[in-house]
Amino acid sequence: MKDLQFPVGISNFEKIREGGYYYIDKTNLISELLSGGIAEVTLITRPRRFGKSLGMSTLANFLDIRKDSKQMFEGLAISKNTELCKKWMNQCPVVFFSFKDTDGLTFESAYGMLCMKLAFAFQDYQFLLDDDAISDDDKGIFKRILGRTASMDETKSCFLLLTRMLEIHFKKSAVVILDEYDVPIAKASSNGYYSQMLDVMRAMMSTTLKDNTSLDFAVITGCLKIAKESIFTGTNNFVSDTILSPRLSESFGFTQADVDQMLKDAYLESQSAEIKAWYDGYHFGDADIYCPWDVISYLRDFQYGVAQKPKSYWKNTSDNAIIRSFIDYAGDNITTKLETLMAGGSIVQHIEENLTYDYLHSSEENLWSVLYLTGYLTKVRDKDLTDSLPDGCSALMIPNAEIREIFETTVSKWFDDSAKAWNRSPLFDAVWSGNSEALTKEMTKLLRMTISYHDYREDFYHAFLAGIFTGAGYVVESNKEHGEGRSDVIVKDIRNGRVAIFEAKYAKTLDALPDACDTAIQQINDRMYAADFRDDYDDILCYGIAFFKKRCMVRKNNYLLGSIFGCSLFFYRTIHLDCPVFIWRYTMEKQKIKVLALLPMELPKEIELDNTLEAMQKFVGGLIECITLSDTGSEVTLVCNDEGKLLGLPLNRPLWDGADVLAGPGFLAGCDNEGNLTSLPQSAMDFYKEKFRAFIIEI
Repeated sequence: MKDLQFPVGISNFEKIREGGYYYIDKTNLISELLSGGIAEVTLITRPRRFGKSLGMSTLANFLDIRKDSKQMFEGLAISKNTELCKKWMNQCPVVFFSFKDTDGLTFESAYGMLCMKLAFAFQDYQFLLDDDAISDDDKGIFKRILGRTASMDETKSCFLLLTRMLEIHFKKSAVVILDEYDVPIAKASSNGYYSQMLDVMRAMMSTTLKDNTSLDFAVITGCLKIAKESIFTGTNNFVSDTILSPRLSESFGFTQADVDQMLKDAYLESQSAEIKAWYDGYHFGDADIYCPWDVISYLRDFQYGVAQKPKSYWKNTSDNAIIRSFIDYAGDNITTKLETLMAGGSIVQHIEENLTYDYLHSSEENLWSVLYLTGYLTKVRDKDLTDSLPDGCSALMIPNAEIREIFETTVSKWFDDSAKAWNRSPLFDAVWSGNSEALTKEMTKLLRMTISYHDYREDFYHAFLAGIFTGAGYVVESNKEHGEGRSDVIVKDIRNGRVAIFEAKYAKTLDALPDACDTAIQQINDRMYAADFRDDYDDILCYGIAFFKKRCMVRKNNYLLGSIFGCSLFFYRTIHLDCPVFIWRYTMEKQKIKVLALLPMELPKEIELDNTLEAMQKFVGGLIECITLSDTGSEVTLVCNDEGKLLGLPLNRPLWDGADVLAGPGFLAGCDNEGNLTSLPQSAMDFYKEKFRAFIIEI
């Protein structure tokens, strides 16, 4: 890769040009704005991080009468338009101000920040104080703004004052360039002082733009076009250029040709497909646009070895609160549409361009409009539409992988936060009691409250499972290495000495749920997920869960060496008498098994069962599928088929003093090649007596 200086975070055109930073020529913006009839006020709206501030800095440096910008623009497209350069380059007094960072939790704090920024901006115009033609009254107001002692009315009229002083000094009307004009109002709307800040901004815009004889023209940028009657009341010859407009569609953001040239210059053509998938997809007017912030950030990081694959840079520039507020507002209709979008589909909506921040959440229509105008959604191109659209409506989609990740992350965080407020006690009770039927019911309830993404792929369900237990006092691990593979979700109740292992599968049809459940359980057994927890936990509960859209089925697998009625026993330890324990007595004559059951809060008692695996399974409440003993360094495994019938043990298997061992939930016996119960050799029994209180004493 060629070492290039990418101007990440730099929106000062002069600094980029003089500092030798890589620059994509966007000076066509100047030609578009200054050619033909110039509107008295032009409002340009684009999503954040699409180069609005750099565009305004470029325009200001081109026009500013106090600069000599010829060398700065040398070699750029605008320099070839000699007639326009002769007429406009460095010919205008310019007021350039950015409302970025005008923020605060209270109106007083935000207003104080605005006054501070104005004071810094006015420092660049102190030369006006030396002009005798300017009145002492105006100089007095100027000084008070500079010293942050101006009244609110004087602050509201600051740009009117500055344009008048510039006109007197240069004998030319001034150009006003205001960047990010809606930031103070957006922050005020979020923090509860909207009406107070709107009053300030409305007055500031009105005094600057309406009937200001010292104004030549003004260019204003922001994310949203605030309704004219709300903030631009009475402004004449007002033109707006939004992402729906074709006029400046290629002036903000990178076109495909821009990105191709950049990758060629950096010798990174191989990254073209990934960059397109992650950062392309915005449709402004008739143009297909990349987010410039993302592209240069990724190339900068790739160049320095920080990132080898694309990632989300846009989400790090804001808290993406608009998506969260949208989701919090969501009803069933909105939820369905969000799921369609995150699955890669599109929705048809009416777009309202003229909005007021205090009514953004007043209707579903406004919410979709905000997501579109702020760059979280984009229009489906006309050539890609399969059906005609109603008048005034647009087909909307998520533009690229980066924004889809932002949606997914926000939805996941919303679910985690929301789950904490839901009543999850019945679900937790079902988990720890081993009640798979109740667990199925409770999980299905929660599923229907979620907003799905990934088109119901398994990673969505993994996040769903982990989110259920988050914030409930459990240790939750997702996709950690256990046994011989990765279990999807592990939930540890350390205080009570119990752990739940979940393996999730996605069924392709509703009827396939049972088979998918069985597959999950088989994977738990085959990969020995439970093995890591035998030393530290009394109860190990293993669940296979199958999902189909917003339906699920849960089945419990009895981890052998444990779990009788949800209470686990480990046969290499002394059995705790507060858990159910079984001593099996086998009698050939009656073909019955006598069980000495040691149940909590009961005296020991004998129970007679049929000598069949089915009877044993019914008694312990689950299938016997795979058993492993490894206490002495030898490993003994019993294998069963899908119906729980015993199969012959494999050849060359390890033996315990010449006998295999069958260990079920609460019983211990020998097993021959056909899976029949046999007696244990005396040596094995002697060994078990040191470890157990449950074993066969008679065949």
